[in-house]
Amino acid sequence: MNRARAFLDAYRICGKVKAAAEASGVKRRQHYTRLRTDERYQREFREAHEDYLLRIREEAEERAEKFHDLEIGQLDQRIKALQTRWDMLRRGLVQIIEERGADMHDVPGGKSGLLCRDFKGKDANQEISKIDPGIAGLLGELRAHEKFAAEQLGQLVEKREVTGPGGGAVSIEVSFVKPAQQPPAV
Repeated sequence: MNRARAFLDAYRICGKVKAAAEASGVKRRQHYTRLRTDERYQREFREAHEDYLLRIREEAEERAEKFHDLEIGQLDQRIKALQTRWDMLRRGLVQIIEERGADMHDVPGGKSGLLCRDFKGKDANQEISKIDPGIAGLLGELRAHEKFAAEQLGQLVEKREVTGPGGGAVSIEVSFVKPAQQPPAV
């Protein structure tokens, strides 16, 4: 019964028959045979399984609490995470632009760091310069990131055109309650 006990203890930890069998030296076939024929073992295995489920449920709840407390559940933590990602993207972009600018200094506009070398032609032997789509993508991602941060902080104001019924122009009628006074003559 010692190996059976070792199997059940291992199962409480991992919740997998194969892994528990390997850890305890019990063959899976022995476990299933005993499970079919031994009522006491059935009860002990059921308890081990319930212990495993309880443990992973508690761990999941603990992780969920930590996750909620750390980041997504609180605005200031979301903003902090946005700032961290923005700093990382910005540093990476600056580094790429500086290195690319140094490499492409001999090409008109190359010092900007926005261009890259490419090759075209039948044998890909004709060198060309073009705007790097990766840099353009990073710039777009930075811009989207900044917009999202502004939305989160309530700083984004979108201008909208006021239209009348059916999308037409809006008419405004102004009426004066008191007639305008004439300025005194000098």
